[in-house]
Amino acid sequence: MRFALITVLLLLLSCTHPPTQEMANARSAIQTAKALPGDQPQATEALHDAEQQLNQASQAIREKDFALAREKALAAKHSARRAAKIKQQKTNHQ
Repeated sequence: MRFALITVLLLLLSCTHPPTQEMANARSAIQTAKALPGDQPQATEALHDAEQQLNQASQAIREKDFALAREKALAAKHSARRAAKIKQQKTNHQ
């Protein structure tokens, strides 16, 4: 019971500040994926998704919805990494 209470408190506290580190990580992942060679449709789509998710995270920050912003920033990073992986796999197979 005590562990659950501590976990809930930590989650609540983590949602009271903008997710600046998560935003920076997402931006970095997007830039890395963009810098890789290749223009595979799947990678382009994943990068587009990442940029949309990052924009949604920024909007959530403006609205002070930090939990949603964190979720969208993490999703953006994931999409950007997926794009990078697609580009790298294509490059490695050539």
